Amino acid sequence: MILLFALFLILALFPYGWLAHLWPPFGLFLNWFFETEMAHTIGHSLIFATLGWFLLTLLPTLRSRFALYLMLIGGLGLGQELLQLWYKQRPLGVNDGKDLLVDVAAASLFFFIYQWRAKQTQIASRKQNARSF
Repeated sequence: MILLFALFLILALFPYGWLAHLWPPFGLFLNWFFETEMAHTIGHSLIFATLGWFLLTLLPTLRSRFALYLMLIGGLGLGQELLQLWYKQRPLGVNDGKDLLVDVAAASLFFFIYQWRAKQTQIASRKQNARSF
């Protein structure tokens, strides 16, 4: 599981725009895949919700430490943006801040869904145990 997380982390943080610049056929695919701002936002959301899942699965103590979870997700999001800016050779812009906000919002939503599902499972288990007696 840790190896899978490491692989996904590399894939999530990799500066694909840099690769698209070096390899034009990949650039065509990337531009097609993230053709709209909505597609870009959905991509960020899915990546960071998945990173959140990995963090909550691999580090169970984060399940009760939302602030620490947010700091880790925010750090990963900032790292991803900084890697992109490094190859683009430009400072942070408004869209970069929006991407970071989307990253944190998606991971936060996932955190609360994860907590809600855990609570529902706990309630169902209690009901099942109560029926057993």
